[in-house]
Amino acid sequence: MNIEISEEQFERLLKLVYLGNVMINDTRKETKEDPRLKEYDEIEETFLRLAHEKGDTDLVKFDIKTGKFYPSTALMEDEEVIAYMDRYIDDIFWEELAARLAERDVWEEIGEEVMSGIEDKEKSRLYSEAESKYYREFEESGVDNLRIFPALVPDGKIH
Repeated sequence: MNIEISEEQFERLLKLVYLGNVMINDTRKETKEDPRLKEYDEIEETFLRLAHEKGDTDLVKFDIKTGKFYPSTALMEDEEVIAYMDRYIDDIFWEELAARLAERDVWEEIGEEVMSGIEDKEKSRLYSEAESKYYREFEESGVDNLRIFPALVPDGKIH
C-alpha cells in the first residue's frame, strides 16, 4: 500500500499513532489477564521505523539489543502530544466523575428494586439530569467542594 502525504502530515500521523498506542496499551497491566496488544505495538513500530528511515531520528529511539524502534523522549515529551494527552485526561476525569456520582445518587435515591424495573431510556434520562448537577458544580468549583466523609457504623468505628 502506498499513501502520499507531506512531511508535516507524516509527523502528525506518527504522533497520532503514538497517542493511539498509549491509549490502548499504557494502562494494561501486562499480565496474562491483561496483556499488551502487540498488534498495536507493531503498528507503532512500523511508523517509527519509517520515521527513522526517512531521517526523523529525533522522534525515534532504536534499541540495538532488541533491534526494535521505540518512541523517543522527544516524541513522548512533545508539547503538542502532552497538550492532547492532558486535555483528554482532564475531559475524561470530569466526565467519569460526574457519571459515576450521578449513577450512585440515582440508585440511592430511587432504590435497587425500582431501578431494576425502569427502562434503559428512563435510566439514561435520570443519569443525565444528575450528571448536569455535577457538571455545573465542577465548572463553578472544580473539586473544592468535594469531600469524603467516613461512614460510621453502629459500633462507632470508621470503615
